[in-house]
Amino acid sequence: MNNLKMLRENMGYSLQDLAELCGVSKPQLHVLEKPDANPTIQTAYKIASVFNVPVTDIWPNNYKVVETTITVRRVIAKDAR
Repeated sequence: MNNLKMLRENMGYSLQDLAELCGVSKPQLHVLEKPDANPTIQTAYKIASVFNVPVTDIWPNNYKVVETTITVRRVIAKDAR
């Protein structure tokens, strides 16, 4: 199950409109609107960015959002001058 077609239609976009906005081909979008679609994460993010929603809003059963925190530390050697 996915919400791609519903989101697209609610925004008033044709498949061609969405294809131009997200850089994914019209035939590929047509396939991705089917209930059993499983897009790559890159493609899913391209499409989700057009609607300004998380990927999981479009494909709720395909992806799990994992929140991570990355800490970056700058290490300066004591002997560096």
